[in-house]
Amino acid sequence: MALLAAAVLAGCGSKSKEPSASQVAAKVNDEEVTVHQLNGLLGKANIPPGTDVNAARKQALDRLVEESLLVQAAKEKKLDRDPRVVQAIEAARREVIARAYLEQVANGQAKPTDQAISAYYTEHPELFAERRIYNFRELAVADGSKQDMIKSHFDAGKSMDDLIAVLRAQNVRFAANAFVKPAEQLPLDAARRLHGLKDGEVSIIPRGQGLIVLQVAASRTEPVDQAKAKQAIEQFLTNKAKSEAVAAEVKRLRDSGKISYVGEFSKDAPAAPAGETSAPVSDQSAAADGMQQGIKGLK
Repeated sequence: MALLAAAVLAGCGSKSKEPSASQVAAKVNDEEVTVHQLNGLLGKANIPPGTDVNAARKQALDRLVEESLLVQAAKEKKLDRDPRVVQAIEAARREVIARAYLEQVANGQAKPTDQAISAYYTEHPELFAERRIYNFRELAVADGSKQDMIKSHFDAGKSMDDLIAVLRAQNVRFAANAFVKPAEQLPLDAARRLHGLKDGEVSIIPRGQGLIVLQVAASRTEPVDQAKAKQAIEQFLTNKAKSEAVAAEVKRLRDSGKISYVGEFSKDAPAAPAGETSAPVSDQSAAADGMQQGIKGLK
């Protein structure tokens, strides 16, 4: 239904101006697939570097041809008048318009200044000047009530292997893991916190009903200078500014709009978005993809 709605929506554009022959990529029965449509589809595609461009264009054109055939078949059966399809098309139209507005707000943000980039570099030595590559040992312990016992265990100078033996003796469920991560692939708050740990030291992190025991088994320092980090920082700050601008605009519109909930929906105010439940550090994504991707290969 979603594919059909998107196809019908695409086919509902204005035909007030017929495309010239040079603008036509294919003819499907009595309808034309235009170069503009083809370029639009290719522009949204995530084409990996090194891909055969001609093959990608052919694949995209074949997709548009099949889509046109589906739209024509659907119209013959009057599916474009089906209430479910009409509703889906309207929902898609609203989503496209709303997204276009938010993109306009996001793209209206100024480029970060050299001063802002320099300040961010200085404020985050854990990511740049004192960047470390960490070898972690991690225990995901199911019983969060063991936190004080585990803290006392390490305060007494005992090892991670000793802790594993204790947990097994007490029949406490846990999962062990070992992994390597550079600082930029950690959540920003975790990178800052772990930067203060020496090799062999441990951080105990409550997680739901359990906890994570994270040990810096070993690490090495591989700094990134400001010149090499500039592009990654600029991208991160740009994305951050866009995200904050979009959030602020949505809030402004909600605050200034007249919103009332009717019937059963008037009982409760909409719940605030729930906070994300963090996964073990080994599974967490970087807080800033632009930062993570940008720092890769800078050395």
